[in-house]
This record gives sequence, structure tokens and C-alpha cells, in this order.
Amino acid sequence: MASSVIHMAVANEINKTLKRNNGRLLIGSIAPDISKLVEQTNTTSQVSDELVEALQGLGYKQADINKVVKNVDKSKTIENQIKEALILMLK
Repeated sequence: MASSVIHMAVANEINKTLKRNNGRLLIGSIAPDISKLVEQTNTTSQVSDELVEALQGLGYKQADINKVVKNVDKSKTIENQIKEALILMLK
């Protein structure tokens, strides 16, 4: 799988033509990469530092992260917690 940097570059190029919501396009292109970075795709974990760090790495503000993190299902894998948090960020 290509790196998140490559996925972001491709998404940005595509968006020059599509002129869509860049945040949504980037989230869809790098969410799988972010979940790999935390290296916990198959274990259940609590909402954790990895989730907060992933969202910070995507450029979200701490206030926005705090609002979303409390609504993430803690029984999900970290990969799914990240996906859920990204979806909640779009609402």
C-alpha cells in the first residue's frame, strides 16, 4: 500500500478537477494509512492517546478532538475508532 503522503498528493490532484470538500476527500484517502500507523488494527482498545495523536496529525484542533473523542465507541478496534472519529468530525 502506498504511503499516506502519496494518497494525499493524489487526492489533492484529483480535487483540483473535482473541486469537492478537500477534508472529506483527504480523510477517505488516508484513513487506512492512519490506522496502520497506530499498529492496532486487530485489538480492542479504549479511546486512547493513539486516537488523539492520529487526529492531531491530521490537523484537527484539540477542542474539536475533545468533542468527538467522547462519542467514539470504546469497544471498537483503534482502526474503527479512528474511522468513527473522522466521520464525526464531518458532522
